[in-house]
Amino acid sequence: MGRQSRSETLPVRVAQVKEKFGGLRFYYDWLNHTTYESQEATAFASAVHFAETLSFYLCEKCGAFGRPGKSGWVMTLCELHAHETDGGAKS
Repeated sequence: MGRQSRSETLPVRVAQVKEKFGGLRFYYDWLNHTTYESQEATAFASAVHFAETLSFYLCEKCGAFGRPGKSGWVMTLCELHAHETDGGAKS
């Protein structure tokens, strides 16, 4: 017999997802305070934190290793896309 899959959803409302200072920001609210302290809620919060942290190291264009820029509008880009975006100028 195969594994049984249970489909459960967390009572969470995604308020906003945006890019800020070269990284991902993910804002959410719990719809029920008892869930806020559950193992699933802790795992969810950890996954969000991991994704936000990882976003500072992944190119926004292709997903390769990247770094936040140091001037102008801060974007996280790999060397290739950083070079394309700044018109070939080295920063």
